Amino acid sequence: MDLIERLRAVKWEVTDDAERMPSDPAHECVFVDMRPADFRALLRESAAALEAAREDASTERRALLWLAGGDSGASSKAICHHMLGMKSDGSFPWDPSDLGRCLRLLELFPEWKPRIGEMARYSYIWSALATRWDELAAMMADEVGIDWSKGKRAPRTYDAMKDAIDQARGKGIVPEQGEGEGQA
Repeated sequence: MDLIERLRAVKWEVTDDAERMPSDPAHECVFVDMRPADFRALLRESAAALEAAREDASTERRALLWLAGGDSGASSKAICHHMLGMKSDGSFPWDPSDLGRCLRLLELFPEWKPRIGEMARYSYIWSALATRWDELAAMMADEVGIDWSKGKRAPRTYDAMKDAIDQARGKGIVPEQGEGEGQA
């Protein structure tokens, strides 16, 4: 029986137990057909479930606000969709601009950072990028800042991303933007 069914199954009665409480209508007693320890455990479980639901709603609300903010691209949307349990097209970041959008998303949702390796399920390129994610993030932060506050070009970050993508493809070239998978 799930939590909601167990809550609905509780039989209770409200009374003005004059023996234990003053005869003030604000001091009514509720009697339940459970042992006190079981009732307290049910209340704790209910409170935890409500807190989890509130957290989920907060995450979804933050994601909607992020999407509406315009600092998103195909690869950052792919991460967001995956992390929310939605269908993701698996787009991956092609260049530092894409990577920056992904990193800024993960700054807004730090609870997703440890899960970036899950993106490897979408492609061998995602697998290569996820393996080097911390290195790429640190490189971009050092070179230009993930918000581009330190510069306008990130050639070291681009070369490291290109190297990871090329190694994943097993080739020395990357297809032109718009070709193949992972358009971001």
